[in-house]
Amino acid sequence: MKQIKASVAKFDALSVRERVLILVTVVVAILLPVFIYLIEPTQKKQIVLTTQVAKLKAANANKALDIQTLSMAKTTDPNEAIRTQLKLREQQLAALNETLKKRSGRLVSASEMLTQLEQVLSDYRGLRLVAVDKAEPQRFMIDSDSKDQEQGADMVSIETGLYRHDMKLVVEGGFFDVLSYLQALEQLPQGFFWDSIDYQVEEYPKAQVSLKVHTLSTEQGWLGV
Repeated sequence: MKQIKASVAKFDALSVRERVLILVTVVVAILLPVFIYLIEPTQKKQIVLTTQVAKLKAANANKALDIQTLSMAKTTDPNEAIRTQLKLREQQLAALNETLKKRSGRLVSASEMLTQLEQVLSDYRGLRLVAVDKAEPQRFMIDSDSKDQEQGADMVSIETGLYRHDMKLVVEGGFFDVLSYLQALEQLPQGFFWDSIDYQVEEYPKAQVSLKVHTLSTEQGWLGV
């Protein structure tokens, strides 16, 4: 009791300013634990909620990106590149066919090739036609580079709309007659492609010459040849 009275006496002896400071300190000391007890769970809950909101926002952003990716995939045609390449090939083929047709106009047609060879041969009495062999006409194909930046270059065959007609002609006669005959063939306005010439002397001065030639034509067959 004496201690309490002594403390009160000391408190009364303090100035007003000192009394106020002591009272404030006491109040803070009493209320601070209560404040912490009440506020700290709320802060923790707020932190948890903030974290959850951030995670939800990130998840929504990922879903939005996935939706955008799917939308782009739907609008992008995976076969577009292939169609572009095919269209380009078709344009190249059309231009090539046009060029080949113009050039093939300078060649003798399949139906007239044998007739032309025989007509020139008839001008040389020292020559005799021994045999004629006509191969089955074949589609004329052209190899083209199919370039790809990732896979390199591959050879592909494309059709031209033309047919190759191969013919083998065996002629017998003297050397100079054969030479004149070949020179006459070279002077024809409409020519053909020379593949090979095989010259064999059977009984001097006569020899046999095997002449292999071919022409290109839009005609699928020999047409009566």
